[in-house]
Amino acid sequence: MIGRSAELRAVLAALEQAQGVVVEGGAGIGKTTVVDAAVREARARGMRILRCTGVESVAVFGYSGLQELLPPAPAGLPPRRRDALLVALGLADGPAPDPLLVSLATLDVLEAAAAEQPVLVVADDAQWLDPSSLAALEFVVSRPHGAPIALLAAVRTGGSAFAGPDLRRVRLDALTRDEAVELLADAAPGLPPESRDLVLAEAGGNPLALREFAAEARHPGVSGPLPVTRRIEQAFLGDLSALPERSRRLLLLAAAGGSIAETLAAGALDGAGPADLEPLEHNRLIVVDRGRLEFTHPLVRSAVYGAASLSARVSAHRALAEVVTDPVRAAWHRASATPGLDEQVAGELTAAAEVARSRGALREAVEALRRAAALSPAVAGRAHRLALAAELARQAGMPVLCQSLLHQAVPLAEAPSDAANLASTELLLGIEYGTPVRGAEQVIGLATRMRGDHLSRIRVLNTAIGRAWGFAHDPETMARLQRAVTDLVDEGPWQREIGLALSDPVGQAPSVRPRLPALLRQAIDFAFVDCRERSMGTSRSLSIFVCAAEALQDLDTAGECWEHFTRWHHAAGTLADEAFGLQGQALNRLLRGDVGGGLADAERALALADGNGLVRIAGQAAAIAALGHTVRGETADARRRLADSLRFNENKSYALITARAHWAAGLLAAAEGRHAQAWRELAEVAAHPATGLWALADLVEAGVRSGHTAQVEAVVVAAEEQAAAFGSAHLWAIVHRARAVLSSREEFYLRSLANAEEAGNALERARTQLAYAEWLRRKRRIVDAREPLEAALAEFRRVGAARLAERAERELLATGAAPARTAEESRLRLTPQELRIVELAAEGLSNKEIGDQLSLSPRTVATHLYKAFPKLGVRNRAQLSQMTP
Repeated sequence: MIGRSAELRAVLAALEQAQGVVVEGGAGIGKTTVVDAAVREARARGMRILRCTGVESVAVFGYSGLQELLPPAPAGLPPRRRDALLVALGLADGPAPDPLLVSLATLDVLEAAAAEQPVLVVADDAQWLDPSSLAALEFVVSRPHGAPIALLAAVRTGGSAFAGPDLRRVRLDALTRDEAVELLADAAPGLPPESRDLVLAEAGGNPLALREFAAEARHPGVSGPLPVTRRIEQAFLGDLSALPERSRRLLLLAAAGGSIAETLAAGALDGAGPADLEPLEHNRLIVVDRGRLEFTHPLVRSAVYGAASLSARVSAHRALAEVVTDPVRAAWHRASATPGLDEQVAGELTAAAEVARSRGALREAVEALRRAAALSPAVAGRAHRLALAAELARQAGMPVLCQSLLHQAVPLAEAPSDAANLASTELLLGIEYGTPVRGAEQVIGLATRMRGDHLSRIRVLNTAIGRAWGFAHDPETMARLQRAVTDLVDEGPWQREIGLALSDPVGQAPSVRPRLPALLRQAIDFAFVDCRERSMGTSRSLSIFVCAAEALQDLDTAGECWEHFTRWHHAAGTLADEAFGLQGQALNRLLRGDVGGGLADAERALALADGNGLVRIAGQAAAIAALGHTVRGETADARRRLADSLRFNENKSYALITARAHWAAGLLAAAEGRHAQAWRELAEVAAHPATGLWALADLVEAGVRSGHTAQVEAVVVAAEEQAAAFGSAHLWAIVHRARAVLSSREEFYLRSLANAEEAGNALERARTQLAYAEWLRRKRRIVDAREPLEAALAEFRRVGAARLAERAERELLATGAAPARTAEESRLRLTPQELRIVELAAEGLSNKEIGDQLSLSPRTVATHLYKAFPKLGVRNRAQLSQMTP
């Protein structure tokens, strides 16, 4: 190999460390040559080679690269990931898998292969891999793992494939003149000096150009200062006119995307046969090997296809569409053979998009729908397909494209259902990525134009109400939206009641709150049928419902709704929506006293959201995790998560993130005795009214300790009025504790304890017991303080609330009683992830089953258990059941 020794050494050195290596350079610069040399050396060192090659094509087929690359899935793969991978590869039927699940399964398969021998994953011409396969491989190289898996990719300069910062990049530049002379002497010995100098000048150090121009120099026909790539293409095309007509026809059919069988079948329509391939092989244009037809270089394909006339390309695609048996590929060929508008072809591409979606190839489905929209003769059909493409682009994690598709579709949408779907996609994109969303007046105007379709009207209005609730818009905005619901939507749909309740929680509480459990049954029936979504996106209606349940202070019904939402999206493998559900479920669990479970959900939601670029969801999850860490006394972790929440919220402030981050920061300041800072932080929690109610007792305690008693009096009075309207035992427990701290009256402590007992919230009861015991000790009722302190301490230890447990221990010591030491203390030393894994292991789940639930590898689960066992004082899984309640 001439001129590439240094680059090859760099590649091999990186592969020795199981790193990812990207060889990049222009067309014909020698990328494949270097990759092939590295593969030969890696194979000689005992590595297993798994290879796929990108192919430039007019059609995009999901996961075709993984189909070529991956060995059979091992039997021990976690069930959800195995099913997702098989569906994605077209080897099984099932619900559309989430791309992240497919990526996790890809890593699992590669790790299983690497357990037998080191693996080298080779992706040649990676810029042309299908987007879904490329995303899976990029996930593999970005995911920390200890397996001996290395990646070697060849990419054209300027391409976006494998652009991650963790990859070693080896750039191939032009050969030096001495290297070019050596290569030319080897490729074309005896070339006359004047021809040699011309080739050297024109090739510019490009190895492929040197070889092809040397052949061209023997019978020159192309001249002029063309770019090297164009010159190479013309060199390839130089002898096409001398080829038999039937051979030229087969060459174009292959360039248009036909396999060898399809090329021959389509060529047979014009009388061509296998013998007509021989001139193509003789002229080094194609290679037929083991039943595969491959071009000798990708530029041959692009040159042949680009040089053909429009009518010739249309004819080739039409012939391929007749013989291709795969309906998806046939639809793409028919689309390529259709220069104008055609509803039938648009319908076939729409069906092809559904096939791609059912396999989890969302990016390819988006491309099919975009092409189908372009072929749609009717405005309504174009708008409908653009709306579908926009929603799939959102699900695929393509916010820029989704926003572009929304801009195209919104002005065209006339059907109420399409307008409602677009409004929903727009809202979800705004929640997830912080993109612009239409204002309340625009949404009301849109709903007004939807004559006769009350369901679409309330769907549109509820999206605006949900956004206003999350952003804590001014009361006037909510009032306008409430009037719109009353004026535009007839009574009957459960969505109407939920919209009214969310826009006016206090006013609607007497009529709606008692009916929430029954309304939840209706909402679930609307969202699901036979364990699947009734239609694409109907499960999202539960996200509006759960906001209303929280606004009405019904945490039990909200928790049930979050559980349905999260469980369904976990089973369906839609991990981005699962992240949204997990962050909501996390806060609900924290509020209801499950600190460990809530914190584990928040951390998992953060990992999923951050991994998918869902900045708003990641910001909420980080703020909720900061709350959980603060309660557990994990100061460093709490500060880290607070910094994360600020990072995700810095550009476009979101009330849900702001309020919860201030709540965590206030609790942290209060725990450290910085009561003035705690007051300032907790005063900001009112940015989101519902969150402000939940943080009321903490605000009052900070206000009293920092000398702001007069200010908190008005806040408590307003909260008492709302608590009376809602009738929530949980909220009354908080409000009565706040009033007790403010008034220093025993009756309110006792009321708070009774309310917490009624709500079934042991943590709230323990917090009131602690506050009550502190009050009793100040009143010198030392003996009376011991019983509530002991009960509070036991609960704080049980849920892992270390900071509160320390405070209760100090108070108990001050009464002259020594805190009892129990096994529950060992739980305080576990991280949230360790605690969740220990709980699942105690239930009898295997490492694979735990990993499947938590999106971890079995190896990572084993590592967490290995660290947890000594903290708990156990040696094996059998002893865990004795440690967890």
